[in-house]
Amino acid sequence: MDTEVKEGIDDEEGYFAHEISKQKLFAETPGRVQYLNRKSPNGEVEHRLYQTADARLKFDRLEAEGDVFSCDTEIAELPESNSYSVTIVWKPDQLKMGVKSEDMDQMKRDVCDEPVGRTRRDDNGNLVRIGDSGVEVGDYQVHVDGERVLKPTAIEMAEFNFKKADHLLRAADSEEFLIETTIVQQMIGLMVTVIETYLKEKYVELSRENLSEQETINSLLQIYPGDEKKLRKVGKKRGLDPAEFATMREMNFQDISNAHKVYNSGLGFNLQQFLNSNGFRPAIEKNINRRHEIIHEGPDKAMLETSGPDGTPVFADKEYGENLVSEFSECISRLEQKLEAQDFS
Repeated sequence: MDTEVKEGIDDEEGYFAHEISKQKLFAETPGRVQYLNRKSPNGEVEHRLYQTADARLKFDRLEAEGDVFSCDTEIAELPESNSYSVTIVWKPDQLKMGVKSEDMDQMKRDVCDEPVGRTRRDDNGNLVRIGDSGVEVGDYQVHVDGERVLKPTAIEMAEFNFKKADHLLRAADSEEFLIETTIVQQMIGLMVTVIETYLKEKYVELSRENLSEQETINSLLQIYPGDEKKLRKVGKKRGLDPAEFATMREMNFQDISNAHKVYNSGLGFNLQQFLNSNGFRPAIEKNINRRHEIIHEGPDKAMLETSGPDGTPVFADKEYGENLVSEFSECISRLEQKLEAQDFS
């Protein structure tokens, strides 16, 4: 069904009624059936009325880069009638849906008082719903005709991994020291990967927003061991566009000095200064080294240091894991705020 442009649906409060015939509501065709698809003239709000694959009548109100409110009702619970009137009422932080027919004594109602998901725009400018009520989504991919049109932002991926780390920490709350230290050692690797991935993906986002294709390539050639022709050839072979060339392993964002060169060359942002002035760099580099030791130097590193700052051993225990997650989370949160506030023009 084509999307209809409709005035007024981006108002803070409003209502409308929509008629659905018996033939359309009780159609035998399996799968999703669309009854209404509208968007505001500015494209910031969409209304979707449809039947789900499990035979529920559902209405979604989506706000661009914002919340999704949704109401539904089970079609099998509706008595057969010639037609059904679906009434929608919305206001800030609430959505109501009512279904009524001439054969019903009372309107069947549903109310949504809190968001059940959020929205993102894909590469084609379409609003895509992410998540559902009771479902926590962190990693997602949307493909159209074999082409990826949407994936999580850098900060979304980082925040989701911090939530995973919190779950791991709860599992580390064990009386068995072996279980505790094994989980925390794995967490060190996870946190290093989180910050490496964030730095890569955030650079891709910012370069797409602020740099031309040639500017992106020129900045990466200061890191990449080769010429522009080779860089483009390798990137094309891996299915990457120029902005994504920064994600190639040769760029090595796990090396803070390398990551700084990419950010400084392409965006004029001094990553090293940010990490140093906020005191984050020592912890990042120390845990990069510890990750290397855990992976390459032995089957177990329950004791990370024989003598820490206070002269006592440093263990990969729950306290260490909690401090690690807290510091890495704070680092990425502050860096995200700094980068989003920066003018790269």
